[in-house]
Amino acid sequence: MILESPGELARFGVLKAAVAIGTFDGVHRGHRKLLQELLSLASGTGAVPCALTFHPHPRAVIAGKKAPPLLISEAEKYRLLHEAGAEHVIVLPFTESFSRLHPEEFIRRTLNSGSVQIRGVCVGSSWRFGAGASGTAEDLQKMSEKYHFVFRAVEESRMPDGKVISSTLIRNAVMEGELSLAEQMLGRKYVLAGTVVHGMGLASSKLGYPTANLQMEAGILPPCGVYACRVSVPGLPEQRSGVMSIGYAPSVRSSKQPEIRVEVHIHGFNGDLYGKIISSEPCLYLRREMKFASLDELKRQIAEDSEKAYRTVHGG
Repeated sequence: MILESPGELARFGVLKAAVAIGTFDGVHRGHRKLLQELLSLASGTGAVPCALTFHPHPRAVIAGKKAPPLLISEAEKYRLLHEAGAEHVIVLPFTESFSRLHPEEFIRRTLNSGSVQIRGVCVGSSWRFGAGASGTAEDLQKMSEKYHFVFRAVEESRMPDGKVISSTLIRNAVMEGELSLAEQMLGRKYVLAGTVVHGMGLASSKLGYPTANLQMEAGILPPCGVYACRVSVPGLPEQRSGVMSIGYAPSVRSSKQPEIRVEVHIHGFNGDLYGKIISSEPCLYLRREMKFASLDELKRQIAEDSEKAYRTVHGG
């Protein structure tokens, strides 16, 4: 259940809550470690485990256009938080004025819960909050005594080389094409999700390989090129293999159309996907994007890409 304040929990009969606070972009291994602590805290205090996050992402408010893109959509974030054990997700509006609050006032408003008792709070040990990001876990420990809740600061998860797992490191890994590294930090496969929109229609009519053109909901694009992928399609019980192209389609598009496009050919599927959200999991980088001399040459290469992608996903 998605709520707009801790006080709304009372509508569902929740009178005691424990909350994990964070932005949770990606819901990566570090976030899940925090959520595991939340479940322990909730159990120990007789409270309901809740994740408390903010929308829009604080960086989008503080840094504006310089803020990095999100790893996953809001809907996917909420789904993953529920999957990790949060019974309710509380989403507070993050505004410029909210960001300028003194740390104690920031926390007081965040935990404003009406008749619901906040029995426990946990955050990452390096989490910062309030004006100028001046609030620290040590400050929260002091506030816990004043406002009568149990507080726990959770140490960050680290990679074998000692680097702290973070959304920033995951973004960088994806942009550099290091998908296996991104997957290690996420604790799951990296997936791109997008709404299927109308394209130019050339892939089906002239090339014989219909593609789903994706309008990205969220996510970081790996380097341009052609990838073998696994695709999740609404209504299909199992993933399908496919070929994903990320780039400018120079063989069929003019230089006056410079935006990057994401297109997915799904093996053995010819249904209508327009308006639906599909997910594509890049498995293997097959080749860089190229400009071909003719459509016949492009068609031969697509056939080769498709065969390689199928073997990659299914073996053989």
